[in-house]
Amino acid sequence: MKNLPYSEGSIFCVPLSDEQFVLGVVSRMNKGGKILLGHFFAPPVIAPPKADEIPPLASANALIVMKFGDLHLWKKKWPIVGKMVPWRRAAWPIPNFLKLDPILGSARLVTFCDDDLQTEVQVSSCPPDMKGYESPGLHGAVAVEIILRKKIFSVEDHNA
Repeated sequence: MKNLPYSEGSIFCVPLSDEQFVLGVVSRMNKGGKILLGHFFAPPVIAPPKADEIPPLASANALIVMKFGDLHLWKKKWPIVGKMVPWRRAAWPIPNFLKLDPILGSARLVTFCDDDLQTEVQVSSCPPDMKGYESPGLHGAVAVEIILRKKIFSVEDHNA
């Protein structure tokens, strides 16, 4: 097994541009890495912070929570800047995700097993209000960057 540069509780930066970065926390990972769950935070920071400059981060304040692959962490394109100490997994719960079935025209809420981000657990059938839920899909590194840019810049546009 390879020695991974990250673990649960690692804090990292995702570049939005040359001057803006979003902080993320690895909140779950499958055995051996590769598939991760991350909590991502706004507002963006101007440069990757030093460990003692990281603002307080809490699960409840995440802009978005999503599953993603580890390629950019592994290749160090997303710098790891710190670690949540102490790391308390219970403080970073896996949220519900909205799974749409376009063929059947149905929707349901799902979550994932704490130790296996590929094993879905059905939570409930179609919620009355489907707003505020993310897709349960696995996102590649570039997709994560695009999703974060859209979220951050749409939030900034609405606040202007």
